[in-house]
Amino acid sequence: MNESEGLGTRTARAMVWVYASYVGGRALVLVSTAILARVLSPKDFGLVALALIVTAALETLKDLGLTQALIVASDEETERRAPTIFFLTLGVGLTLWGVTAALAPAAAALFDEPRVAPLLMALGFNFVLRALGATHYALLAKQLDFRKRTYAEAGDVAVRGLVSIGLALAGAGVWSIVIGYLVGTATLTIALWLLVPWRPRLELRFEGLSQMVRFGGSITGIDVMSAINRNVDLIAIGKVLGPASLGLYTLAYRIPELLVLNFAIVGSYVLFPAFAKLDREALRRAYLVAFRYTVALALPLAVGMVILADPVILALFGEKWIAGDGAMQALTLFTLMIAFDIPAGTVYKATGRADVLFKLAIPRFFVLVALMVAFADDGITTVAYAQLGVGVLFLAIQLYLTERMLGAGFVVLGRVAAPPAAAALVMGAVVLGLDRLIGPPWPTLVVAGLVGSATYLGSLRVFAPDLVSGLLERLRPGAAAEAEIEGAPAPEGAPLR
Repeated sequence: MNESEGLGTRTARAMVWVYASYVGGRALVLVSTAILARVLSPKDFGLVALALIVTAALETLKDLGLTQALIVASDEETERRAPTIFFLTLGVGLTLWGVTAALAPAAAALFDEPRVAPLLMALGFNFVLRALGATHYALLAKQLDFRKRTYAEAGDVAVRGLVSIGLALAGAGVWSIVIGYLVGTATLTIALWLLVPWRPRLELRFEGLSQMVRFGGSITGIDVMSAINRNVDLIAIGKVLGPASLGLYTLAYRIPELLVLNFAIVGSYVLFPAFAKLDREALRRAYLVAFRYTVALALPLAVGMVILADPVILALFGEKWIAGDGAMQALTLFTLMIAFDIPAGTVYKATGRADVLFKLAIPRFFVLVALMVAFADDGITTVAYAQLGVGVLFLAIQLYLTERMLGAGFVVLGRVAAPPAAAALVMGAVVLGLDRLIGPPWPTLVVAGLVGSATYLGSLRVFAPDLVSGLLERLRPGAAAEAEIEGAPAPEGAPLR
């Protein structure tokens, strides 16, 4: 097997492990969230969400982007620089823990909620726990060894859920979520150390580090702006409407995040190191492949979630959460916009043009702030639709810029997306009819889920017979589809897979 085929094989297999981790992990998270939602109150979830606003903003600085730079470095540079990056990352983690503790009283005062301060001080220790395993995590990504990452992440999710549920049932209240979060991260880090043979040596070498800092700095800048933009609506709701409304909003976002957005995010973990190895023409083909599969996976999930928002909330979380149904529908479409955006964003990062994403994030922030000031008083559903509007606008802008860079314009993307979109439309009509016909939430979810899935796959076979078979073909070594992601020329008129 030549080098090109080898990378294609590793990429395809990495995708299998990433999505296996995603499906298993999201199922565990969904179960634990459903149980916690029935034991805890919306205000409990809202208090944790207030604390996570602060930690999420600081999380973007957790390694200054150095571990991302490690992924695109040569093997020789990785061996030399990994110990230095480990200790720098650990230092950043300790610093962020201290910063979190220092900000805790101010955050509690900002939201007029004293209980936020101790929660925030505890959650800050998560920076240290993550820093201890960040280099190991990056090394696995560089090697496209997502099998071991899957094992570690599964341990994190399972332990976090079990601890949180056990403490909630024991009456620990909001602390059950926080303690479970910390214990889960500790489990992840321990698993990474057990699975990755690399060990840090006290050999600090700073030559060439400035280049990695510049690259990492651009990635960090994007992450900072993304975190700010992701939290503008949460800050507005927490400040204007209070923690109970914020709890409803965050849980309304949880299911779309788990079922729609993360499909694209976990794929980007593999696409980033794979895209970084491609030339421009190969990158264009790989981008179109990634966009097509993103549409094929995320769109039917989003359509189903929008139609079945009420039965999902009633079946999983209970009647006390039903006020979040309108917000869930809008946020589902918002996560779909982000999912469609991710392949293009990964192209910019892999080609060293992360500055484009940063420049787009700045006007996005000002638009979001203006909308939150104008509409936060109108409730969580209005806030969610404001986020959706911004998502649509900036998706269009980023796709236009990607067209300028790769020559993959709206017409090409439309042709790529049309077959799965048509199949999702047929599925949506069937699911809508079943939702109106059946009534009770659990029977509706079971029947609509099974029939809707079968309808979508059957329709996809009609509209795009190559797509499902193309996905299966990618999973066997030496397949032609592997060459495609490497940029090997396809026959004239051959369909994108």
